[in-house]
Amino acid sequence: MQFPLQEIDGSREKIVCFESYGVRVGIKSEHVSFLKSFASRLIEIFPTDLKNIENSEIQHFFTVFRSGEKVGFIKNDEEPSEPASESNVFKFLLSLIRLTVAEHAAAKVFVHAGVVVWKGKALVFPGNSFSGKTSLVRELISHGAEYYSDEYAIFDKDGLVHPFPKTLSIRGIIDDFEQVEHSAEELGARIGTMPRPVGLVHFTEFEKNAVWNPKPLSIGEGVLKIISFTIPIRVSPAFSLNVLNRSMNGALISESKRGDARQVSKEIIGFLDKNG
Repeated sequence: MQFPLQEIDGSREKIVCFESYGVRVGIKSEHVSFLKSFASRLIEIFPTDLKNIENSEIQHFFTVFRSGEKVGFIKNDEEPSEPASESNVFKFLLSLIRLTVAEHAAAKVFVHAGVVVWKGKALVFPGNSFSGKTSLVRELISHGAEYYSDEYAIFDKDGLVHPFPKTLSIRGIIDDFEQVEHSAEELGARIGTMPRPVGLVHFTEFEKNAVWNPKPLSIGEGVLKIISFTIPIRVSPAFSLNVLNRSMNGALISESKRGDARQVSKEIIGFLDKNG
């Protein structure tokens, strides 16, 4: 899919426009090479539900500007960002735009989580960055689980989870902080295409030498814990809570620290086969 640079009447700026999950976004700038790079990456940051729109339909504007050798941006009418290197601003802006869509998506609830599907049921691992979502997802797909996402669980109004198969952002190849993007296909994964009911919601994060010992949680406890990872909870609290309750109805809900993802992935599969 191509996203051409559109003209803005009476301005030297160009604009890239798109809609994803009902959220209409425009990125405008005189910095044409930056916009072209951004347009070429759109399908990576929004692997599903993406289309072209006209610039008259925009809800959220991002304006990219140069400041000497550095680059900054303005979101809507907010304060300008601190100018920084073009590569750093590019990465941050991609993340911020994806977060904007996640917060304002129509009839969907985005939750920070890794997601795979095992035997027709979604396994959801809520967590923030550096909690080990991607490493756990990577190990589970190596055992045959379908890949859905390493960043967002996307719930519909009925509590079903939809795929968001972005590239996996893997740390540890260069260092513990720099992310290297790998497609699920490169890792030998099968990519899910259908919305699935939730079979497991498991709150876990890596802790060196931790023993995985899942503690069962009630639906109420699960909802309370997942709220902090729920992107639209501020703008759509009632809808978000209703969806979260529906998603967990009938699912196994648990929490535990974990050690090595390779070993824990086997234990999780065994746990599901025994209790699912």
